[in-house]
This record gives sequence, C-alpha cells and structure tokens, in this order.
Amino acid sequence: MNILIVSQHFWPEDFRINDLSRDFIEKGHNVSVLTGTPNYPEGKIFQDFKKNKKAYSSYHSIQINRLPVIPRGSNKFSLVLNYISFVITGLFLSPFILRKQSFDLIFVFEPSPISVCIPAIFLKYLKNSKLCLWVLDLWPQSLYAVGYVKKNSYLIYLVRILVRYIYSKCNIILGTSNSFVQEIRKDCKHDQVVKFFPNWYESLYENSELEPAPEIKQDANHFNIMFAGNLGDAQDLPTIINGMNLIKDNKHIKLYLIGDGKRVSWINDAIKKNNLQESIFLLGRFPVERMPEFFYHADAMLVSLKPHEVYDQTIPGKLQSYLISKKTILGLLGGEGADIINNCNCGILANPGSPESFAKSALHISNMSSCELKKFENNGYEYAKTNFNKTTLFNQLNEWLIEIIK
Repeated sequence: MNILIVSQHFWPEDFRINDLSRDFIEKGHNVSVLTGTPNYPEGKIFQDFKKNKKAYSSYHSIQINRLPVIPRGSNKFSLVLNYISFVITGLFLSPFILRKQSFDLIFVFEPSPISVCIPAIFLKYLKNSKLCLWVLDLWPQSLYAVGYVKKNSYLIYLVRILVRYIYSKCNIILGTSNSFVQEIRKDCKHDQVVKFFPNWYESLYENSELEPAPEIKQDANHFNIMFAGNLGDAQDLPTIINGMNLIKDNKHIKLYLIGDGKRVSWINDAIKKNNLQESIFLLGRFPVERMPEFFYHADAMLVSLKPHEVYDQTIPGKLQSYLISKKTILGLLGGEGADIINNCNCGILANPGSPESFAKSALHISNMSSCELKKFENNGYEYAKTNFNKTTLFNQLNEWLIEIIK
C-alpha cells in the first residue's frame, strides 16, 4: 500500500505520528510525508534544519516533503497564521511537489486544528485515494473549551459546517477516546466508519534499569508527586497550586512539575506569593528520552484537566505513559480519564476544580502503605498492557486501512 501521511508536524518535531510512520514501513507499506518546516514547540524554525535541510528530507526510508509555513511564534495571531499558511501552501504546492507519486491512502494526523485535512481532501481527489483522519482534538469543541469563543457563537456554527464537510470526505475516522467517537458520529453521515484508536504507551517507559535524574534529590522521607507535560490552561493548575498551599505544612509532600507552557510564569509567581518554594519545584522541559529518569523519583504521577464537558471526553496522552511506568496515579479530572483510573483501580481521584479535594487526596495518597501503592502500580501496568499496547492497536488499524482500500 502506498501511503501519504499529511501532518503539519513531523520529525524532528516530537509527535506520535513519527512512531506510526515507522510502523507502516515495518508492515511493508511505502510511506511519504507531507508536512511543514519544523518549528514546534519553540515557534521558530529549527536552526539545525536551516543549516542542513537535506538532512531532514528522509526518516527511516520515508520521503519527507516539506511545505513552507509561517512559524508558530509566541502569540495567538502568529499561531493562526501558522495554521493558515499550511493550508494555503498545501493546496497550491502539494500537487507540484507530489506530481510523480500516487497513493492508495492518505492518512491525516490531526492534533489540532482540523484545517490540516483541507489539503488532504484536495489530494484525495487528485490522486484518487482513500482518506483516513485520526482526530486527537475535537473541533469546534476545542475552540470554546479553551475560552476563545462562546459555545453558541456564529464562528462555532461556521466551523461545525467545515468539520461536517471534512468528515463527509473521509473513508474512515479514528477517535482517541470512546467519547470522541460518539461526538464525531454526531457530525457524520449515519453509514460512516468511525473507530476508537487511542494513544499507546511508549516502550521507553518500561525500562526499569535506569539512573535517577540528578536534578532531584533522593530522600526516603519525601512523598514525591510528579506532573510531566504541558503547563497550560487546560491542566487546572490553579487548583493544583492552591491545593498544595493548603497542605504546605506537610513537609514530606513534594510536587515536581516537568514541562513547559503558557502558565509557567504564573506558576513561578504563585510559588513565590504563597511561599511554596519548599513544596513545589518547577524543573522545566527535558527531552522525552529522559522522562523515565524523572519518573524514577515519583511516588505518584499527577494527571489533571480542568472541569469542562470537552475535557471530560479526552484520555490525556500522558496517562498511558504513567500506567506502563508502574506508577500510582493521582487524578484531578473527570470523564473518560477518571473512568480508566476507577476501572483499573490504579490510584486516587480528586474533584477537578476543587483545591480542597486535591489537597485531601494528595495527603491521603501520601499516607498509604507501600503495599497499597504497589497494588495500584501493578493494576495500572496490567491495564496498559491490555488496552494501550502499540502492536495490538496498530495491527487492528492496519486491518481497517487494508479493508477500506479494497
């Protein structure tokens, strides 16, 4: 099968589509990629790419076709321009760039926004191909979830029309949660194929022979809660900081934040304002390869999303990594993510949006016995092995894709 992957981001940017592209190759498929110039997450074109573009023209025998895009920058306006530039250059340049290639399937990776699918639809008809869309971010729901626009605004109405048009052109649509699948079906034709295809855990988190990260001091008397990932509006950070403030007299509880995002400055200010320097440690962003070194120090891993109907429909991607790492989960979220923690009995849940509930749960989990924590860890590990194994998930995906091109 000849496959074209359309994704605004690709290697050397760190996205799961990189892994999936290698899996397609291992199955014997021929793969090409249509993507933009690498600029995520810093918002600037990578310097190494500027110096030697040819070095980034292939990846594991995959031909990479790059479209010129406006970098993401550091503000909303430049981000919108970044999204629009990919659509425009994709529509006008991709027919020329891909003129000598034919494809059985076009696979669209959509972390956000859904406009990435517009050039793919054009190419679908130009190349007489089938189209698969992997939805990692619901639209237009994501727009009002982050507060950019009101739910009943005219813009939401227009975006929903676009979404329904895009869905109607897809031969198969994949959703990363069961709730996503239900929401997608509301905007689809009744006979359209929509499948549950979640994120998988990455094998690097199974490595037990690790040296602990030197950035964190080891102390057997501490109970370390760790958060790893984006520090943005969706992560309910005010609840976490205010909750830690309620229990800061419990000196054994430490919170380590690994990552970066738009709320970092606010977090630093909140730590100083509430005298939390001995309770909360903001360590910054590190390569994904080093994450298991930091996880080594964690007694519990924190996964959080602020209370909202859209966030309740998601399974946070970090949850799979936490589970396979054999770590107890402290959950500050609702919906499908909370259901997983409940169903596999792998940790403790706090009510999202409630600092008091977070504080109570953090204190409770810090006082649990090692035997109780070990049970949580093993339960989560077994659940991840059963439900989020990449080989199993990809084999199923491969069968679906072969079926639609027959």
